[in-house]
Amino acid sequence: MRPGWQTTEFWMTLIVQGVAMVVLFKVIPGADQATVEGILSDGTTHAFALIGSMLSAWKYIKSRTEVKSNGHK
Repeated sequence: MRPGWQTTEFWMTLIVQGVAMVVLFKVIPGADQATVEGILSDGTTHAFALIGSMLSAWKYIKSRTEVKSNGHK
């Protein structure tokens, strides 16, 4: 099981709370809160998908390199 800070739910919650703080301090208008949360949430989801894809490719390449270096084809 992954640590809590490595979950998508953690980052989504952090983003929503961060946007709420920015709205509270009137850095962005309250009317734009939902739009900003949506954009950041989508970006976070896409980033996790990209990172997962990159890690998967890296692990595959690493395993194939190990197999080939041991003399198997």
